[in-house]
Amino acid sequence: MSAKEDPKTKTKVAPDFEEALKDESNLPRNVKRGQIIEGKIIKKTPTEVWINLGARSEGVILGKEVKEEKDFLINFSEGDEILVCVVQVENEHGQVVLSLKRAGMERRWKTLEEKNDTNETVKVRVSEFNRGGLIVDYSGIKGFLPISQISAERLGSNGESVDIRRSLEGLLRKELVVKVIELDRRENKLIFSEKAALGESAYPFDESILEKISKGDKVKGKVSRIVPFGVLVDLGGMEGLVHISEVSWDRLKKPTDVVDVGQEVQVLVIDKDEANRRIHLSIKRLAEDPWEKVSNKYQIGQEVDGYVTRIAPFGAFVRLEEGIDGLVYNTQLVESGREFHPGDSGKFKILSLDVPSKRMNLLPLA
Repeated sequence: MSAKEDPKTKTKVAPDFEEALKDESNLPRNVKRGQIIEGKIIKKTPTEVWINLGARSEGVILGKEVKEEKDFLINFSEGDEILVCVVQVENEHGQVVLSLKRAGMERRWKTLEEKNDTNETVKVRVSEFNRGGLIVDYSGIKGFLPISQISAERLGSNGESVDIRRSLEGLLRKELVVKVIELDRRENKLIFSEKAALGESAYPFDESILEKISKGDKVKGKVSRIVPFGVLVDLGGMEGLVHISEVSWDRLKKPTDVVDVGQEVQVLVIDKDEANRRIHLSIKRLAEDPWEKVSNKYQIGQEVDGYVTRIAPFGAFVRLEEGIDGLVYNTQLVESGREFHPGDSGKFKILSLDVPSKRMNLLPLA
């Protein structure tokens, strides 16, 4: 076969190369700054590490970082796959510059996912504590170790301590061996268990409890742990979840505004998933929705008393009574010439009222 002319470059293209160009895997990889890529080590020196990024693309980890990451790189040989981040698409030498450090977070998340899949332990360091348990650190990734998942020996006999706060405070900066029991990167949720690492059951489960409970039942339980997305309630043999949206009719920033670990609560069973052994609960549905009586108490044009609960980018939320908030938009704040801060009280006029959507627009009065 004779060579053909490339219309763009006006150069002759060999037939075999022309065919190769038709295969997208042979085309140079289009890398972007900040992109996390898994590549293969093709060459290691004391000052450079060359990475094959696939599709005839190569990148390099340069000098200073190679030295700083020496202890990490010693575990890798030529031909091994490694996670890197694109720092520069092209430097003054035409090289794609890569970083190990910037890919570190992704690499650590992957390690946690692998440990979760294989049920292996990891080491974490305690950085903070709150009423629900311990905030722990895994190489820069924050996770949560609930009180219910801490070894009973650390909290006293039978898992009860004379002073739980002191027990938790005593664990600050200590290293613990734990297992991952919940991981959701999208929700930034990472829950650990020391009990599981010691071979104990992380979650209590009693088949008979699941059989006895039906949707619509009102049952009593004890708050076993509090997590950012809700409250876990021990029903006497297994845990049910009260999602944060089901804790209170009020808009909550955190469940600890309403309940504490160890507190007894009455809950409503709103769903039961036998296949996945899950029970979904509600605390707020056992109390009357305050908006059901709004039409009888409030009307458009009415003057009301309230206080500012929080400031949002678009306006100020004003509490009229528990569970009933109205909004003063920024434009109305500017027109009124008043400046509000959380806790400020005053008189307001109801401009609009949408009960089905639970929305009320207010105007500050002088």
